[in-house]
Amino acid sequence: MSWLGRVAHGDLGRSIRAQQPVRDLIVEKLPATLLLTTSAAVIALLIAFPAGIVAAVKRNTIVDLLAMVGALLGVSIPSFWSGIMLIMIFALTLGWLPAIGYASLTTNPGAALRYLILPALTLGSVMAGSVTRQVRAQLLQELGRDYVRTARSKGLRESGVVVRHALRNSLIPAVTVLGVQFSVLLGGAVITEQIFAWPGVGQLAVNAIVNRDYPVLQGVILTVALLVTLVNLAVDTLYVVLDPRLRLS
Repeated sequence: MSWLGRVAHGDLGRSIRAQQPVRDLIVEKLPATLLLTTSAAVIALLIAFPAGIVAAVKRNTIVDLLAMVGALLGVSIPSFWSGIMLIMIFALTLGWLPAIGYASLTTNPGAALRYLILPALTLGSVMAGSVTRQVRAQLLQELGRDYVRTARSKGLRESGVVVRHALRNSLIPAVTVLGVQFSVLLGGAVITEQIFAWPGVGQLAVNAIVNRDYPVLQGVILTVALLVTLVNLAVDTLYVVLDPRLRLS
């Protein structure tokens, strides 16, 4: 109870090893983790929504098959393996990107983006697979409804029917999966940050476990739980924006 009382006042204790306030350590590492997870979510969206839409529109074609195989691979391949493969291909073999490291986005944006690409792709591919499958499934369900057939019978262009009508009504389940997957990203960042030597809260948590630095570990878990809660709250708020019927109710 005394620890919870101190937490209520913003005091997370002191690190046993570093002899620094846990709050300061987390504040120092948190921007790197948020940058990585946000970039991974953006990459996942850029992949998942076009792939899911095309797969639904081109159902039972080679395009649909390729999209679903890619989504299955994204969901099935563990992040530690895909991260190592990306390092081997793009860093060691081709030499296009650095294998490990980190640079501040404010001080050196160019270097920061180069260091960010591989870990963001590693995390984003997992999220993209789940969201692609959800977008395709929900969009197929909406494309079979009566209002879509009515819109087509009125002579509306297929792109307008898909994007303006069917896609919008299928977004709520996709956004739900997106929120859940973003929470998964925060957990998956622990492994990815270790692989790419990314100085975020995931690496901080691993070091705390190795060093038995329990105050730091408690602070990291509490911070991640708070972030997951905020993401779920944002998803619930987004429901009202996407579906006016919820606003009226």
